[in-house]
Amino acid sequence: GYQTLPAHTAEEALDIFRAHLEEIRLVFSDIGLPKLDGFGLSGAVKKLKPEVKTLLSSGYVDAAIKTRMAEEGIDGFISKPYDVTTLLQTLRATLDKKEPVTA
Repeated sequence: GYQTLPAHTAEEALDIFRAHLEEIRLVFSDIGLPKLDGFGLSGAVKKLKPEVKTLLSSGYVDAAIKTRMAEEGIDGFISKPYDVTTLLQTLRATLDKKEPVTA
């Protein structure tokens, strides 16, 4: 039941976000993107709309990444690989979450 607006790069995602600012409630991104990574994308969208939720994904997470997620106010995280059910549950939990992820 979610409407998605896919993007191939973080830069394209920012353009889409600006064009649909009022409609978008959550941005889902991989951490390891070229040029502008998932953290940079999250920071950029939160500057435009502080209440937007951000959900990041990665196949590798260490303590430093968890700390950075907490420091930068990331709202949710999902480890790769994941299945559709886990993704949908994580999306819902992130949308419903009141506080960002903690380390």
